[in-house]
Amino acid sequence: MTYEIYCDGSCRKNGSAESSAAYGWIILYNNEPIRKGAGHLPIGSTNNMAEMIGMIKALEYWKENCEGSVIVYSDSAYIVNAYNQHWIDNWYRNGWKTANKTPVKNKELWEELYPYFKDTDRIKLEKVPAHSGVLWNEMVDKIANEAAQQKM
Repeated sequence: MTYEIYCDGSCRKNGSAESSAAYGWIILYNNEPIRKGAGHLPIGSTNNMAEMIGMIKALEYWKENCEGSVIVYSDSAYIVNAYNQHWIDNWYRNGWKTANKTPVKNKELWEELYPYFKDTDRIKLEKVPAHSGVLWNEMVDKIANEAAQQKM
């Protein structure tokens, strides 16, 4: 059994004291949606944080309620590259420091994602182009944007 997850984040006034950030996600089985979710983040949050929390929430649901493997689709190069290029493994080994010895941004969120990312037998990440007409990515983009708009 292979599931698919699409997740996205949205942020108005990214990182500012007036930001409104939110995430959206959807889990599919046989190209049929089985669950979706959305949520808001605290003021001052960033788009990267929203992207990460959306993925965390989707993976939490998947782990608790689904059997089998999952392909996670995200338009966040930041997250997908951290997984596929093993940046996160290096950050972990270096005490959550970058190659330049500076602290990794969003360390707490990376620490939450790390256990999922270590399960490479069951979890794969793929980059999907943003705003390119990919149906489910467009859907989670809409969910995240509507949630962020409602917060304002």
